[in-house]
Amino acid sequence: MEGVKIASEIHPNGIILDLVLPDVNGAKVIKEIKTKPETRNIPIHILFVKDNDE
Repeated sequence: MEGVKIASEIHPNGIILDLVLPDVNGAKVIKEIKTKPETRNIPIHILFVKDNDE
């Protein structure tokens, strides 16, 4: 998960995360971020977009 690696390196003030990702489950990303000591205190803002065609 490249985004988690980047967050570990740059320590952003917050993360905007879409739960529907093409290659990984958003819940798995949250778990990864919140279990790492270097990222666990970064706030995560969850975004969920659903296409009307679905």
